[in-house]
Amino acid sequence: MKAKQLEKLGIPPQLTKLAKWLASQARAETKIKPDEVRAKLTAILDDPETYRDDEHFAQLAKAIAYHQKRERNKADGFVGRAQPAPW
Repeated sequence: MKAKQLEKLGIPPQLTKLAKWLASQARAETKIKPDEVRAKLTAILDDPETYRDDEHFAQLAKAIAYHQKRERNKADGFVGRAQPAPW
């Protein structure tokens, strides 16, 4: 899959290289079809916590969960600090 195809699925741009690499590894090891990979990536985007222990896509699931959490925090107005808050 190409980066643009992955972005259309909903993979964040900064994670497309990881997704491509993991998808190609999974295809080489298990001989799954591209449609099945696409379906699995879509499922990971919908619920990354379910795939945290997946044999091939655990790293991507964790990265997507982290990314989604950061996006939710940004939407809530949360801004993290570079330094700890003074007491």
